[in-house]
Amino acid sequence: MTRTDTINPRAPNREQLKTYVARFFDLFTPSVELIEQLIAARSNAQEIILLACARLDALGSTIAS
Repeated sequence: MTRTDTINPRAPNREQLKTYVARFFDLFTPSVELIEQLIAARSNAQEIILLACARLDALGSTIAS
C-alpha cells in the first residue's frame, strides 16, 4: 500500500483546512479582544479569568466532540 492509496479524496486540501481553522478561531476573536481590553484597563480580574476559562472550555469541548 502506498501513501496515495490512503488519501481520502473527499478530505479537505491544505488551503481548505487552513480556511476551516481560521474560521473556527475567528469565533473567539471578540472574546480575546474583550479580555485584552480588560487586561489593559487593569480591571475586572474575576471576569477576565471567567471569560478566559469559558473560552478554553468551549475550545476543549469542540475538540473533544
